[in-house]
Amino acid sequence: MTTELKIADVTQWYSPTSGGIKTYLHAKSEYAARTTTAHALVVTGPRNAQGHLASSRLITVRGRTATERWGYRLAVSAHGIIAALNDLRPNVVVVHDALAFPQTIARWASTHDAAL
Repeated sequence: MTTELKIADVTQWYSPTSGGIKTYLHAKSEYAARTTTAHALVVTGPRNAQGHLASSRLITVRGRTATERWGYRLAVSAHGIIAALNDLRPNVVVVHDALAFPQTIARWASTHDAAL
């Protein structure tokens, strides 16, 4: 039995002015669209929102920032990230930063048979 690959990338280092991780995730989204791989991004922003990037779902979880000039926003709790994962039901979760509640995401992945 073959299981469809469903990938979710989780990061808080994604903003309108960011570079490396945003560039990587945009390229990954374009690749996923070309290969018809189910892909989603869970990022932080000024408000909860949903949209698309290429064919990838883009879920934005509300985060706070020390200053608007910084550009990045950090989630205050894991609740929004876990809610997004519950909605997406990926079988692979890629966590891109140590502040994105990796232990909580690892517990979620373990109880939902998702690779981390």
